[in-house]
Amino acid sequence: MLTNPKRAAFAVAALGTLAVVGSATLGSAAVVPARPGQAVRPASRLAHPPPSGSTPTPIYAGGGSAAAIVWRAWGDNYGVPLGQPAPVSKPNVEELYASSNEGSAVRYLLDQAFDNQTTPSNTPAYTDTTNGRNFTWVYPNAQATPAPPDFTSGGSPLSNATITEYDSLDQATRGNAIATQVLATGEALAYNLGPNSVLGSRSLQLSRKTYCGILTGNITDWSDSHVANDNGGAVVSASTPIEVVYRTDTAGQSFLVTENIATVCAATGYAWTGGVSTTFTPPAPPPAGSTFVGESGNSSEEKEILAPKTQPGALGYLSPSYVQPQLPTGPPAAVLGNKTGAFVALTSASIQAAVAGGPYAKPPSGYPVVTDGYIPNPKAKTGYPIVGFIWAYFYTCYPNTNPDITPLKAFFKAALALDGKTGPTAYDTIAVNNTFAPLGSSAKTVSLVKIGKIKLINPGASCP
Repeated sequence: MLTNPKRAAFAVAALGTLAVVGSATLGSAAVVPARPGQAVRPASRLAHPPPSGSTPTPIYAGGGSAAAIVWRAWGDNYGVPLGQPAPVSKPNVEELYASSNEGSAVRYLLDQAFDNQTTPSNTPAYTDTTNGRNFTWVYPNAQATPAPPDFTSGGSPLSNATITEYDSLDQATRGNAIATQVLATGEALAYNLGPNSVLGSRSLQLSRKTYCGILTGNITDWSDSHVANDNGGAVVSASTPIEVVYRTDTAGQSFLVTENIATVCAATGYAWTGGVSTTFTPPAPPPAGSTFVGESGNSSEEKEILAPKTQPGALGYLSPSYVQPQLPTGPPAAVLGNKTGAFVALTSASIQAAVAGGPYAKPPSGYPVVTDGYIPNPKAKTGYPIVGFIWAYFYTCYPNTNPDITPLKAFFKAALALDGKTGPTAYDTIAVNNTFAPLGSSAKTVSLVKIGKIKLINPGASCP
């Protein structure tokens, strides 16, 4: 195998940049440069071997952790559940999703291969060795040469810099990258009031001004009067400094939070100056008395909020899958003030209200124009304020020796099917039960049209 100096040079040039693309099909995520000297596999050798006998056809995927539980549940509903024989009435297809972060999703897409740079989380499980299967990490493992992912996923569109790199490396044989919405989501502000809590059975409420003040490092203690005013009285009996916990890795969740605070916080007097990005950049220098602690991955951030290292109290942002009530052992999530001043909890219904009510905004600096893609400041009185989407990323062209792609398209056709005559689909119900929200009919239709553009071509051929 040969080293591709063009890949390494481009990665060095792009390191530390954030830009995004101007296409309705493409979107935005921070650049995750390939390692200098990383080997490139010829396209003609990137085919998946067909499974034999009764072994399920695998759909190999990976990336962001926010919706990993939904991906697993959707896959189990469609075909073969992990470790179980194929149901008689369902396709003999098993979806395997390796959960790590959006940076991995972008890297897998660009490199046309999975890798070991980031160890996936085992929640949910991402390998299956039962019943004669050999679905282990690094996907796929049944041949000497790694193959491209069937799809990857994150919490933002793909960036201009990512697309420029993609076009340089992959477009000739893969065609355009496809990025499309699959779910609506919200971002929880999870908290730990420390040993002095007197909140009792109340839910912690944080107005827009208060959560902006905390995330920008200007409100530094749970005894602050802004917190007390939001909650009809003190929530702690003594001074309890707040540790702000944020993601150090590339995460769509950082995109959702920074998109919101970059839009709404200036009006509160606590402007966010870190920009909109899939990386969270704390203020530099930090305001006096503030504490910011970075963690890589949802699970590590969750643990830090539950047991902060430097301060007795903490606040951070997490996917609904990592907070109460979805995760009973996780931290609680604050009830947040929205554009109307109403305090709204993070629920599937409040996400749906926000997404349905809009307004949808122009892209933040460096991001592409995506119809109904950005909603940094929802207007619905019952809408949760920090919302966005889970995205899936695909190639336009795949080798026709890959048996996964026909089942892949069928899986998404089922998962994004419009509501039936009797109400929501089983996939919609799974989303709701996991505190996500199904897309509306028009958004589902747009995504299905994009996925319908996927083609199968001869290995090594140019993508038409």
